[in-house]
Amino acid sequence: MFTIKNKEEVLQRIASKYLIDEVTGCWNWNAAFRKTGYGCLRYERKLVDSHRISYALYNGDIPSDICVCHKCDNRKCINPEHLFLGTKADNSKDMADKGRAAKGDRHGTYLHPESIAKGEKHGQSKLSEKDIIQILNGYYFENEKVKDMVKKYPVGRRYIYRIIAGDVWKHIYKNIIK
Repeated sequence: MFTIKNKEEVLQRIASKYLIDEVTGCWNWNAAFRKTGYGCLRYERKLVDSHRISYALYNGDIPSDICVCHKCDNRKCINPEHLFLGTKADNSKDMADKGRAAKGDRHGTYLHPESIAKGEKHGQSKLSEKDIIQILNGYYFENEKVKDMVKKYPVGRRYIYRIIAGDVWKHIYKNIIK
């Protein structure tokens, strides 16, 4: 439970840290920010999001594991009338309903495919690109059986079938199976 104990003191601290936008009604935080774009304030030796502070000041305590969401979709806003409580699922649904979820050509993997660790660059990869080439060539061109491949490589039968189907290691599969 997040509670503000000394409300008058905190109200005085935040009074000069926001500006009211007359058009939108948002109270835009203009002090410290996190990398995520949310305002923040040190409270009881912890860095707390400014919209959570505002909600707790004006609307009451915030239960544990509950988000403070924005009706206005403005991360800088601390107007208590623009804030509501919800679970992480509620917050995600609200984002999707308002069309703010990154999907399709706005998704990070689409915009920056070079940032995705693939193949042997992936930290949990048990196989090398050379292994994948041998598996694909063995299966498609040398009639090697999957049960024999399972004995040679440190992965299971199901994963070998995923390689052969092109479900994983697609960047190599495309080059070999044209």
